[in-house]
Amino acid sequence: MRDIYLIDFENVASDGLNGITQLEPQDQVVIFFSNNSKSLSMKMHILIGKSVCGLDYFEATVGGKNALDHQVSTWLGYLIATGAAERNYYIVSRDAGYKYLSSFWAEREGAPSIRCVDSIKMALRLERN
Repeated sequence: MRDIYLIDFENVASDGLNGITQLEPQDQVVIFFSNNSKSLSMKMHILIGKSVCGLDYFEATVGGKNALDHQVSTWLGYLIATGAAERNYYIVSRDAGYKYLSSFWAEREGAPSIRCVDSIKMALRLERN
């Protein structure tokens, strides 16, 4: 795997997945959704089907404030702890709270790169620069 994209689908909906067809087979997209998530547009459904990246879905348990956010954060920690530290991570969300998560890891020596973006497309632009 090259890059891992953790999608807060409650927050960004289909817009956050823009750029998914530009990913490589080594990339991984993990979509966290809940009953509070908006529906997936048919156009985006088709684009996901054309994508060659790895794809996982997690239905988040909700009921409290920031429940999905905590599950995204926990999964990120799990991935890092299981040896995926050499990869680039992108949290796809407009939720400013994830910036604290990114800052936490940036202060740790040897920690992976974690960036907060509002779409896969934005992450790809950052990689090119």
